[in-house]
Amino acid sequence: MFLEFPNKNSKRYITLLIVLSFFFMFIVMFLMQEIKHLIIPNMTIWESHWITIFFNAFLAVIIAWFILKYLSKYHSNINKEIELKGKLEKELGETISILDAALDSTVDGILIVDKEGKVARSNKKFLEIWKIPLAILETKEDASLLKYAVDQVENPELFLSRVQELYSNPFEESYDEVLLKDGRILERYSKPQFVGNDVIGRVWSFRDVTEKRRAEEKIKLFEHLVASVNEIVNISDLNDVIIYVNRAFCNIYGYKEEEIIGKHSSIFWSVNTPRDMLQQIRPATLQNGWSGELYNKRKDGTEFPIHLSTSAIRDYNNNPIALVGVARDISERKRAETIRNVLYKISQAVQSTESLKELFTRIHEIIKELMPLNNFYLALNDEQTGITSYPYFIDETDHQMEPQKPAIGCTEYVLRKGEAAIIDKERFIELAAAGEMDLHGIPAAVWLGIPLKVFNNTIGVMVVQDYDDPTAYGDTEKEILTIVSEQIAAAIYKKRTEYQLMAYTVELQTVNELLSESERNLRELNVSKDKFFSIISHDLKGPYQGLLSILDLLIREYDNLDDEEKKDIFIKIRNSSQRTYNLLDNLLQWSRIQTGKVKFSPENLNLFKVVSGIIDLFCDSANVKRISIMNMIDENIFLYADPNMINLIMRNLLSNAIKFSHPNKEILVSAVENNGYVEVSVKDFGVGMELERARNLFRIDIQNSTMGTARETGTGLGLLLCKEMVNLHMGTIWSVSEEGKGSTFTFSIPKV
Repeated sequence: MFLEFPNKNSKRYITLLIVLSFFFMFIVMFLMQEIKHLIIPNMTIWESHWITIFFNAFLAVIIAWFILKYLSKYHSNINKEIELKGKLEKELGETISILDAALDSTVDGILIVDKEGKVARSNKKFLEIWKIPLAILETKEDASLLKYAVDQVENPELFLSRVQELYSNPFEESYDEVLLKDGRILERYSKPQFVGNDVIGRVWSFRDVTEKRRAEEKIKLFEHLVASVNEIVNISDLNDVIIYVNRAFCNIYGYKEEEIIGKHSSIFWSVNTPRDMLQQIRPATLQNGWSGELYNKRKDGTEFPIHLSTSAIRDYNNNPIALVGVARDISERKRAETIRNVLYKISQAVQSTESLKELFTRIHEIIKELMPLNNFYLALNDEQTGITSYPYFIDETDHQMEPQKPAIGCTEYVLRKGEAAIIDKERFIELAAAGEMDLHGIPAAVWLGIPLKVFNNTIGVMVVQDYDDPTAYGDTEKEILTIVSEQIAAAIYKKRTEYQLMAYTVELQTVNELLSESERNLRELNVSKDKFFSIISHDLKGPYQGLLSILDLLIREYDNLDDEEKKDIFIKIRNSSQRTYNLLDNLLQWSRIQTGKVKFSPENLNLFKVVSGIIDLFCDSANVKRISIMNMIDENIFLYADPNMINLIMRNLLSNAIKFSHPNKEILVSAVENNGYVEVSVKDFGVGMELERARNLFRIDIQNSTMGTARETGTGLGLLLCKEMVNLHMGTIWSVSEEGKGSTFTFSIPKV
């Protein structure tokens, strides 16, 4: 045949079509001849030929039309198949390209080996991990690659045996880790390559997990460290849902780990923490972290104070992924601060009150800050007369008791024993049965008596009681009041001594009125002496009281303190003693000024450092009034002055500024250089003073002492001492004040 068809079916189809066409045309022509003769019997041969030709032409056109239609459809199908084949070839190429790109971009090293041991495909990461030269890879021999790789493995026998085992079991999958001689660790994963259900090769995947394993070790170490620390640690997600807590958290809050994980952080929030503070913590944590004090709630509902520091955990893109909180229970510290604050307030009350009645009222109000105190009284015993008096008595049921000889009651029991006692109704009955006391007043549900001791002598009893709640006072309240009682006893003793001194002073004044005019100089000397003693009282009373309190605490709690706590107390004692010694030395300098024997020893001083040290001495007294002292002096200002005198001047000016400042105000300390002089100013925003009083501040013959805003007392000699010290420096001192707005005290001394 002259027509060639690659498809046998197409060839058969065309042959059949030709044969059928022949028979169809033969039958049609035969029928046409018969029909012609039937219709036109006398037709000529020429007419017959024309009719035949016309019919054949018409029939040829119809047949050609069908053939062309078929060929058009046939060629259209062929073109579609060609286009489809081209598209498939393009997609196959793109797929192979994507596969190659994916293989090269993955962090895993990929090796594909066919059943004949030939390398079908690999990526760049595989060459990088195993450090295989390109020449070896181009051989396409798996055996060559294996031989090169096995030299790098720590255990080559195990490595090879596992490879052979997998090649012997083509359907098996495997995962293990390979340790290399250079210390790297590789994850090895292998699985068969399928086409349909047939295995055509094996795929090997290698990943360097060295850093991952090291990171996991560090994480385990970190988890152990966090779990072991005493601080409270919790980690939550960005929605404040807890995802981790350490053992300290569980121990302090009372939760088991499974009880708290997955819960919202609000489960331990306290109603005592202001809502606005809670709302500030999260945004501050996401910025630079947050630190502060607040209250939290345990599982049993009890609340306690903590110091909390927060920060955000961030990913490599610096996006926050979790929130970390580190806290510590500051209950003991808060309790100590409260007691210290109460002791300080009592000390201040001693200085600011004029009568024992007023002092006892202030003490009652101060102790109320620690515990309920609806029934409170003080009983004082006079050793000479044996009379017990009740100078302060507040009770919901009993009336004020009159002074009396010692009876057999709870108060007298503590006076006799000299020890604190908690007496409930059962204990009261036991003591009554033992003959220790008679029924005296209405028995309380709980009665707590604390002996007031001075120099180990019991001078009285401080009593609190509750008629309804037997649990109102316990060992905690007993311990607190025992500490407070020492300060109260000292305050009572001091006030009593002051009364005796006042009586003695009145007697001296009576005698002095009888002296002649010729003794006036001696009286003036006595005035200077009184001023000197006022400074001693003003500057030394506080340090000695604090030192005595620390020593009493050390003696009482010595066996309960660890070495670190004892060391801390000894440091405080040493610092307090050092400051007191410095004050005594300064007072000696003042006395030498009065006698003309002062030793003036100037030296170069960094004014900023000198003032900073003095400000530290006044932190506690400033904090009581919530006053902030700002050191605004340039760190580069130096002056040539006597350090002891400058210290004394600044202490007096700062003490006065605190004394006459209102709470929640500032005190500004500044200095400027002006024409060879250094002008140092202490500015307060307190009560100020009228012009006439400001003019008399530096006169020794006029009493200038007034009470401060918290009724603090003083001698009025401090400013006179400042003036004399400044004069020795060839300087001047002055004040600018406006009543109701504050005062500024400035002294100027030569810089050199």
